[in-house]
Amino acid sequence: MSGAGGLRARERPRAVEPARRRAAASPAAAARRYPLATAQLLALQATAGNAAVQRLLDLAVQRQDDGEVEQLVPAPPLTGQGNPAEVEVEGGCDGLSLHGQTNATFNGGRWSVAGQRVTTSTSCGECPPGARCLHLTGTLVTSYSAVVTISMPGVPAGLSRCEAARVRAFLTSVLAPHERDHERRFKTYDGTTRNPLDLTGCGMDDLTSQIAAIQAAEDGPRQAAANALSAAIDPFVRVVDCSDCES
Repeated sequence: MSGAGGLRARERPRAVEPARRRAAASPAAAARRYPLATAQLLALQATAGNAAVQRLLDLAVQRQDDGEVEQLVPAPPLTGQGNPAEVEVEGGCDGLSLHGQTNATFNGGRWSVAGQRVTTSTSCGECPPGARCLHLTGTLVTSYSAVVTISMPGVPAGLSRCEAARVRAFLTSVLAPHERDHERRFKTYDGTTRNPLDLTGCGMDDLTSQIAAIQAAEDGPRQAAANALSAAIDPFVRVVDCSDCES
């Protein structure tokens, strides 16, 4: 080192090693070297949420070159919930205006993907920046259930003992079976369906939206069919016969 009017210090020469150039590992190679186990993904999903896991996975690897072999992509298991719906119907009889009520709440379908496998793909065309083209296969498994509640009326006040007995018999042997028939018809909504999946999309959000649309298209007609079966037994009008009771 030297400076104006200063002394020059002599330094012992040192051997300088050439800088080692480290080839940047491709994102696909990094994903292969540091794979995420499903348990780790589920733990991250539970703590950080689906959106954070999706951003991590989509940013981990950019789109592959045209000639690259598809790579298995670690992805959290896809699940979903359709839109619940509630329906109520009334059955009754003339005269005393006795009405039973049956309510059905459809769960909209709870779904998951069995045998889920996600790989990179080149079949998407152009994807938004940061989104990978992905190919998903598996089986869409959806469980449908309807929760049905029946509300029955009580015996009205002001009736004679004989009339009250006739009303109780009517409620037990006529109106209650009718409401249970509504319940049986609503419950035809219940069941589990299995549909094969072979989808391509730009990122996991795109794939999830496609699966949800498939499930929703199945749920709508399923609810409509159950509602139509229930509506087919209404209107329900019966007379409580109290003609043999003393006034």
